Amino acid sequence: MYLKKIIYILLFTVNAVAAAMDASDRASALYENMDWKGALSEYEKLIDEGYTNWQIYFNAGNCFFRMGDFPRARLYYLRAERRMPREKDIKYNLSIVGKKLNLREENAGFLILFIKYFSMSEVKNAVVGTFWILMILTALFIIKRREFFVWSGAFVFIVWVFEVSVLYGKAGYEKKGKCAVVLEKENMLSGPGTSYKVIAEIPAGCDIQIYDREEGWVFAKVSTSGGWIREDAIEKI
Repeated sequence: MYLKKIIYILLFTVNAVAAAMDASDRASALYENMDWKGALSEYEKLIDEGYTNWQIYFNAGNCFFRMGDFPRARLYYLRAERRMPREKDIKYNLSIVGKKLNLREENAGFLILFIKYFSMSEVKNAVVGTFWILMILTALFIIKRREFFVWSGAFVFIVWVFEVSVLYGKAGYEKKGKCAVVLEKENMLSGPGTSYKVIAEIPAGCDIQIYDREEGWVFAKVSTSGGWIREDAIEKI
């Protein structure tokens, strides 16, 4: 009975992977034939089905770029960067689309740059992996009673504490304000409604941090400015 279930799960997984590869191949062929809209449709289907690796978001961003939709291209490049923060192609394309949108590059502090240097999955895997190494060294010390395992365990423990600190900092940074991209040029208002005063103009493609939400409006911050923007004018990263 259990064997049948295992075989069924394996077959289902293989079929799902094969289907995803076929869809990816179709998207690549459409892209090479300059059918940007058709390729984008295939990539979006993959995303809807749960295939969210960075290459899919990156390729979808390329489709938007080719179609001249630079704000959405930047949105998808940022989604790709969140999953693979050190990929040079992503950074290069973000630089190009940023120039197309006339966006000013802001200098982040060292701590923020360090936190963003690793993806969340990388930090989580490092924390779990180091924890198991620490447990193995502890077990070996109990069995062997050698000083080597004490010093090795102490070093690994320090590394593990550092990794946990990075994980905590990254989680705190991402929860501090949910990131989104303004898809069209939008006014930032002093309150959640059209009757409030315009305090700033947010350019299309600019990324913001959301801190509050109220009846179709979000309170967001851009650099040092903060105010209310229509919720349907943005899309989360």
